[in-house]
Amino acid sequence: MLCAAMMSYGTGQTRRRPKWSPRSRRDEETEDRKQHTEHPGRRTEKSVLHTHFLQYLDREEIEQNTGFKRHENVRVPVRMKFSMKFRLVAGCLLGSLGSLVLLAFASARGLLVTESYSDSLGSSCEEPKSDPLVGAERIKDISLTRHATRALLPVHLRRGKIALPRNTRRVKISIGESYNAPNSALWFSSTSDPDQLTVFAFEPNPTSCKNILKGCACSTGDLCVPLDLVGKRYFLSCVAMGSSSLHLQTFYATAGDPGTSSLHKPVKFDVQNEIQVPVWNLHDFFTLLPWSVSVPKSESLGVQGGRVQYIDMLKIDAQGHDLEIIKGARHWLSERVVWIQPELVVTGYANQHGEHELRDFITSLGFTYLPRGLNHDCPDDLFLNMRFRHMRHVAQVLCQGL
Repeated sequence: MLCAAMMSYGTGQTRRRPKWSPRSRRDEETEDRKQHTEHPGRRTEKSVLHTHFLQYLDREEIEQNTGFKRHENVRVPVRMKFSMKFRLVAGCLLGSLGSLVLLAFASARGLLVTESYSDSLGSSCEEPKSDPLVGAERIKDISLTRHATRALLPVHLRRGKIALPRNTRRVKISIGESYNAPNSALWFSSTSDPDQLTVFAFEPNPTSCKNILKGCACSTGDLCVPLDLVGKRYFLSCVAMGSSSLHLQTFYATAGDPGTSSLHKPVKFDVQNEIQVPVWNLHDFFTLLPWSVSVPKSESLGVQGGRVQYIDMLKIDAQGHDLEIIKGARHWLSERVVWIQPELVVTGYANQHGEHELRDFITSLGFTYLPRGLNHDCPDDLFLNMRFRHMRHVAQVLCQGL
C-alpha cells in the first residue's frame, strides 16, 4: 500500500516544480552576485538551490525559507516521472524479494532442525545411543536464557504465541507419556472429530519420546497416537516439567517399564541410566498460548476463533513429582484449567509428595476433589475447577487410568 501511494504521488498530474517570477529572480540574482563578490569562491544556499531547481525539497518549505514563488503551469518532465516511478518499483521489488528470502531461510532452518532431530532418533525402535534433546552438551548453552523456552516446544509461533492448528476447538495437556502415550491416544480415539482436538505432551525419557515419535507402540498393537497426528495435532516436547524453569536436573531411567522413571530417585526400582534433562514449567508454557481476553460464562468449547478460553484437562503422571509441576503453573490452573487428573497415590521414590499434601494444595487453588469411581469416564481421582463448574459436561474428562 505504501509503495502504491508513493507511485501514485510520483506519477500524479498535479505535481508542479517551483519556478520564480522575473522580479524575484532578478532580486535574488543581484543579491547572489553581491555575496559572490564579497566572498569569492563561496556559493550561497539560494544559488545552489537555484542550480538544482530545488527538486529535492518540499515546495512549502522552499517558499518559507527562500521566498521564491512557484509557477503553477510548469509540470514535472516526463523523464523525471519515469525515473521516480522506476526507482519506486525497483525498491518495492527488492523489498519483497528480501522478505521472501528471509521467509525461505527461516522455513529451511526449521526444516533442517526437524530433520536433524528425526535423524538423531534413529530409524528403528531400539534403545537410542545418545539423547538428541536432553543431552547436557546441547542444553548447557541455552539453559540460562529465556529464549530457550521456544526451542523446547516443537510448534510454530506467530507473533510470539503458539499457532494452534486450524479448526482446533479443544486443548488438552498430558505430562508423563510413558512409552506409548495411552491417555493422549485415548483422547484422539474417543473423540468424534480428532481434527478439533490439540494435545500438548511432555515426556523427559528419551526412549519413550523416540517410541512415540516413531510409532513403535503402534507396530506392536498397543494403544498409541497415530503417526499422522504427530506434529499436526499432537505435539510432544521431550523435557521434564517442574516448579522452576530452564535448568538441568538428573532423570532416573528405570529398567523394564519406562513409565516408572522419575526425577526422584527410585528406591523400589532398578535404575538403568541417569540422564541430565532440561526442566521447564507450566507457567512458561501457558504464557505462550494465545488466550482469549475473558473466560466464557456460558457453555462453549475451549477454543473460539483461534483463542484459548480454557484447557479441558491436565493429566499429570510424574511418579512423585506432580506437586512440583502444579506449583510451577502458578495462577494459570485456577484461571484456565477445568479438570486436573494427578497421580495422588505413588510409592517407591525418594522425596516424593504425599497424597494429602497434593490433594490439599490443589483444593486450595479452587478445585473440588472427586474421588475415583464418581466419574464413569475416568477411573482415577479428579479435581474440578469450581470456576468452570458449568463446563463440567462440556470439557471432556476421558482418561485411561494411572
